[in-house]
Amino acid sequence: MVLATGCAGASGTSSISTSSAGHKQFVPGDALGNAGKSLRSAIDHELDGVPPEKLEDKNKAISVLVGQYLKPGMTFKDAQAILTAAGLRVTKRENIMRHPRPDYRDDVVGDLVLPGRMFSKTELVISLSPKEIGDYSTVNGVNAGISTVWL
Repeated sequence: MVLATGCAGASGTSSISTSSAGHKQFVPGDALGNAGKSLRSAIDHELDGVPPEKLEDKNKAISVLVGQYLKPGMTFKDAQAILTAAGLRVTKRENIMRHPRPDYRDDVVGDLVLPGRMFSKTELVISLSPKEIGDYSTVNGVNAGISTVWL
């Protein structure tokens, strides 16, 4: 699997995406970059003015918001391009943490460090589950949430 390392819109590439209804659709590369920028703007708007100690209270709102941009059935390449364009660091979950379930370790994660409190790290984490273990053709599931780790 190759992780997207740049905004698809910057290269002007295009791809075929699958809609939530399962229909194939043509998505110009710049549309993916714009979707990522729009996602980031929506995240920033949702979290604007929320004190660090209340960020985790926004998990449901963030999950709904992310679900508007990233859906099961879309291509993995498109989903990664959107995350990258949104400014998230994209990597396989196994590089971040270990878990006994192989299907969990096979996820690809986008993470973004948020402003936090002293001696803590608060992150927005969006995980993309592949169609099957090792099959990164389409996204099978999307999860999003905010978590704080005390240092």
